[in-house]
Amino acid sequence: MKPLSNLILACAKRKDAVLWMQEGAVHVCVGRGALSKVFSAQCNDDKAVLEIIKEISHGAYALCDSAQRKEAA
Repeated sequence: MKPLSNLILACAKRKDAVLWMQEGAVHVCVGRGALSKVFSAQCNDDKAVLEIIKEISHGAYALCDSAQRKEAA
């Protein structure tokens, strides 16, 4: 259950994240419009939940703040 709690916290930090649970699965939608992405995993699959956390926190769907954008430029 700890990874699931961490996923909830990771989503709570984002304005563009929607998390819902349905029939034993957790679903997370991040981004807006054509650039949005939905991730899904079974609630008891800790490995898959950790992969979602990794992707939305540090991966391709992580938020970039203005300081990171200036560094990249």
